[in-house]
Amino acid sequence: MFCNSCKQDEVNSDVEPIVEPPPQNDPPMITAIVIQPTTPLINEEITVTASAIDQDGDTLDYVWAIVRCSQSLGDSQVVDATNTQALKWKSTTPQVCTLQITVTANAQIASTYIDIKVQDPLAAFEINGVYIPFPLIKNATLVYGVNTCKLQDILASGNCPIAVKKNEAIQISVDVDWGTETFSVDRAVNLTISGDCLPRELMQNQSLGSPKTNTYSFNWIAETAGACLLTFGASNYQLKSTQGVGIKISE
Repeated sequence: MFCNSCKQDEVNSDVEPIVEPPPQNDPPMITAIVIQPTTPLINEEITVTASAIDQDGDTLDYVWAIVRCSQSLGDSQVVDATNTQALKWKSTTPQVCTLQITVTANAQIASTYIDIKVQDPLAAFEINGVYIPFPLIKNATLVYGVNTCKLQDILASGNCPIAVKKNEAIQISVDVDWGTETFSVDRAVNLTISGDCLPRELMQNQSLGSPKTNTYSFNWIAETAGACLLTFGASNYQLKSTQGVGIKISE
């Protein structure tokens, strides 16, 4: 049996209308933050630039905030924030400041933090050191038996007049003035033998903090005859002074 009087809308009353879903709105994403200069100094303009993208192509808005500083927020000054993507600021004291960047796109938000260390240009370099005085050989004395010659007495000729035989001991003392300071880095006194004698170097190290004037003793036995040169040296780190004297060794 057919119902000719039924209305069309009554036949389709159980069919629900199709509702289109709202378009997807993805949040933006911060892709990079660049700091220039890479080592910021006090009272120097610092530029912090943020880069972000939005998959939906929505307009991006940037908002910067200096959240905290290790010294004082008052010591941190915003120089120019008109271009919100690139914040320009400076700090008047050495400190670490935390900046927050917030990017908004169509009511969706992305936010992150970055720490920036601002240094004092003088404190950025560590300088350690001590004053190093120049050493001075005051005198040298050669003793052979009962005979003695002093460097001060023979400076005119440069030769020690005493007669020394080979294979016999000579006692040598060197007086060194290390300068006005009693502390130094690396002190040493050496006796270098050259000429007709067998080359040899005798050395004594000076301990740190020792008296500024000291006498250093060496014992030397000439193994060959001839004209020998005795060179006395005093070194204080890279500062050196030398004195030399010639001596004749007989058979």
